[in-house]
Amino acid sequence: MGTEIPLAARITSLADVFDALTHKRPYKAAWTFEAATSEILASSGTHFDPELTKLFLALISRLKREHRDLDHFLGEAARASPFIQARGKIWDTLRLAREEYQEQFNRSVDLQR
Repeated sequence: MGTEIPLAARITSLADVFDALTHKRPYKAAWTFEAATSEILASSGTHFDPELTKLFLALISRLKREHRDLDHFLGEAARASPFIQARGKIWDTLRLAREEYQEQFNRSVDLQR
C-alpha cells in the first residue's frame, strides 16, 4: 500500500466501500452503520490507508450524529456538487444531440421513400 496509490483513489475507496456496505444490493442486504464502520476499521492497514481510515470514521461518525438521515444528507450533498451538476449538463447535451441526430435520420429516411 502506501502513497503509491493516489490520495483521491484512497479516499474514493473508503467512500465507495462504505456506500456499498450500507446500501441494499440485489445480492445482499444493507449493513448497519455500525457493522459497516467496524468492517472498514478492521480493514485499516490492509485494504485502507490507516490515517485516512481514522479521519473517514471520525467524519462519518460526526455526520451521523449531526444528521438524522445520513443517507439523505449525503445524497443531497452529492447532488449539489459541481461535478455532479456538470455531469448532468453533459448528459443532457448528449441526449439532445442524439435526439436531433435521430430526427435528422428519420427525415432523411422519409425523403428516400
